[in-house]
Amino acid sequence: MTDDAVDKCLGAFLNEQSHSLPAVTKQLFVRESSGVYQFGSKRVFVKAENDRIQVRTGGGFISLEEFLDLYTPSEVDKLQRNHPLAKLSSNYALNKKLS
Repeated sequence: MTDDAVDKCLGAFLNEQSHSLPAVTKQLFVRESSGVYQFGSKRVFVKAENDRIQVRTGGGFISLEEFLDLYTPSEVDKLQRNHPLAKLSSNYALNKKLS
């Protein structure tokens, strides 16, 4: 268990918003170190200010809500395309067409 304020704030947000977020969203966040997370294929820097979570993008920070709106669809798509069963069914369909 960690005493990391950013991690606690991020966890609380994800738990509170779980009803309105895609189920896979929680799985996309993997903590690397304090304030550093892997979000799907992206490495992101996160900070908490006044109990609001900010995510670094480019040269500045945006709200977590805005970040999720922008990047969750593409990361979920990447996750689904790279899933072993998706690859298997894709290869099966291709082989079936070639037969």
